[in-house]
Amino acid sequence: ITHDMQGRLCLGAVLLLADGQSIVTRLERGDPSVLGHRNDTFLLHARGQGNGIGLVEAELALGHEGTAHHEVVGVLRQREAAVTDIGVSAFNGCSSLTSFAFSDGLVSIGERAFYNCDGLTELVLPEGIDSIGGRAFYDCNNLTSATVGSTATSIGQYAFGQCNNLTELTIPFVGGTPDDGNNLSYVFGDQWNMPQSLRKVTVTDSTTVKPYAFQSLQYVEEIVYTQDVTEIGNYAFESCTALKRVELGDAIETIGSYSFSNCYALKSFTIHAGCQSVGNYAFMSCYALYEVYNDSDLTFAEWDM
Repeated sequence: ITHDMQGRLCLGAVLLLADGQSIVTRLERGDPSVLGHRNDTFLLHARGQGNGIGLVEAELALGHEGTAHHEVVGVLRQREAAVTDIGVSAFNGCSSLTSFAFSDGLVSIGERAFYNCDGLTELVLPEGIDSIGGRAFYDCNNLTSATVGSTATSIGQYAFGQCNNLTELTIPFVGGTPDDGNNLSYVFGDQWNMPQSLRKVTVTDSTTVKPYAFQSLQYVEEIVYTQDVTEIGNYAFESCTALKRVELGDAIETIGSYSFSNCYALKSFTIHAGCQSVGNYAFMSCYALYEVYNDSDLTFAEWDM
């Protein structure tokens, strides 16, 4: 614990005692809060990452030895605190990191926070998460499953770029935000960076499949919306050539033009009772489609397959 060039206190690593065991705590950036000063002892409030116990919040008594250095002479109080924000490049390049327990209070993850953490194999971002920065999990090449809590409102471009072994992705919406025009490939960078390993996508907080949402995703076999979808946009699943199963609920009112065209592997589809329109060429070139269940008042003559 030293002074910087301006005479401010700077904290590097602090040894704390928790349950009788010594732990090293790496403190957050920024000056600690000085709670008070008496003679040669400072009272500080500090927050930092503890070894195996999450974020630690502590009040420290620091003794002054007559130099620019201070020693911890006592821990007045400490408690484990929830991590709300993970900063830019916080764990960039930590290739030996194999797991990370995200706290329920997590709100944001900064850009490149887990860049090249190729030891990670599974990712679960809890409910309460709001934003994920661009390239946050870029090049986590051994990641096979990723789940983003349904409270997220923004996911940066390339957030999962070069996650080339990802097989399952669960997200609250498709694109960078719920209302933008980007398709699923946005979170991987672009269409050319989609992982060939991706087989299943689950969307948890959307009732509309946006136009072009999954267009030309050639390797995805299963797409599930956990909420009842009311509208499928034009070209929503166009050229999803490996798509075998799509689950959208039974509340669909509109199926857009070309929405399933060139879905060569799709075998069956149900048009439910509330459906009011099916766009032109909605199922064009669906060569494996041998069952279309029509529970609506529409007739097959009303659209061009």
